[in-house]
Amino acid sequence: MKATLYDVLEVSRTASDAAVRAAYERLAATLDPRRGGSVDPQTGAAARWALVREAYATLSDRAKRAEYDRKLTAKETPPPARIAPAADDAAEKSLDPSVPRWLMLLTVLVIVGFCAYIWNSAFKYERDRKARIAEAETRKIEAEAQESESRAEAVALQTERSRQFEEQRAARERAADMERFRREADYNEARNEATRRQYEREEMARRERERYMNERERNRQHSENTYARANQERSTQQQLEQERRSLQRLEHENGHDRSRGYQIK
Repeated sequence: MKATLYDVLEVSRTASDAAVRAAYERLAATLDPRRGGSVDPQTGAAARWALVREAYATLSDRAKRAEYDRKLTAKETPPPARIAPAADDAAEKSLDPSVPRWLMLLTVLVIVGFCAYIWNSAFKYERDRKARIAEAETRKIEAEAQESESRAEAVALQTERSRQFEEQRAARERAADMERFRREADYNEARNEATRRQYEREEMARRERERYMNERERNRQHSENTYARANQERSTQQQLEQERRSLQRLEHENGHDRSRGYQIK
């Protein structure tokens, strides 16, 4: 007998939604590749994981679960055997009191055998139909499992490529960062050197201005001192000249007075 979706999740048909969820989480912890499950096709874990996901997708939805339960019940219940019209006529004739009892008994036996044959044929047909459906579903599940394995391999390949791409991108970013840091260091060093040279030039210019101002101040003071000395010398000469003239005038007056005195005498 083919396993049902309840058998895949290892729960009963009367399990609650919480029990279905708990069973799915328990199986996912060991089968999900993202949680450390095996993706090797030889182990069959990927195929079983595909079955578990399909079962949970159906049983976790109440509408899908109800439809699945109806289909499952219909498959497990064989159709009732139908009595052919000839058997109905024979049964009606068997009720005729004019017919001998042994003929009635024979007729009943024939009807029972015919019904048993029809029921057996219907049961065999239903059994064969279920087997064909089960085989088709098995092939479908195997195909889906293979497709899931292919998708898992594609995802793993894509993940590996993404990882390699991220590693290459990270390496390029690190190289770019190092190059940027080196350029910034060179720029800062050059800027510091330029700042130092500018400071030296400004310091030299300041010192030159100070030297020039000091020299200019000394020259100004020297000029002022020279001018003051010259003024003082001129003043002294003027005073001497005035004194000399005063003396000459006094001498002239004294001489004039003596000459007048001599004349008076």
